[in-house]
Amino acid sequence: MIEKGIVFDQNRKKWVASLPWTTSPERLPNNRHIAVATMKSTERRLMKDPNHADLYNKQIEDMVERGAARKIALGELNNYKGPVYYISHFEVMNPKSRSTPCRIVFNSSAKFRGLSLNDFLAKGPSMLNKLLGVLMRFREGRHAFIGDIAKTYHSIEIGLRE
Repeated sequence: MIEKGIVFDQNRKKWVASLPWTTSPERLPNNRHIAVATMKSTERRLMKDPNHADLYNKQIEDMVERGAARKIALGELNNYKGPVYYISHFEVMNPKSRSTPCRIVFNSSAKFRGLSLNDFLAKGPSMLNKLLGVLMRFREGRHAFIGDIAKTYHSIEIGLRE
């Protein structure tokens, strides 16, 4: 189900994934007021440290510039008739990181009325490699290469529900 919902858009050079619904999203409760309260709490916390607020804002701007996020026009918002469920986000600070000292985390496991977005989606298998296996393979060859695909998670577009 998950693999079938992922396609590469050759024209746009971008991966597009459909959400693997196990339960109809129409059953999700509209959690707007709790998401707004979470946003205000995050804003208050960030405003206590202007440097953190600036880093957070730069991360949001970066997501918009890369096309990982976009502003929705008021008309589009008002004309939308489908299910609504807001995903709150917060910062994780890592001052030692040069590339991403502030990482924005989206909380799709947050419960509202006993339900979360994750409860409605299929779970895939763990794709993490066992550390022992990674270390053993790392030592097998003469040369080793490592890499980091920056911000990959936010680079996959979620297609509109059909």
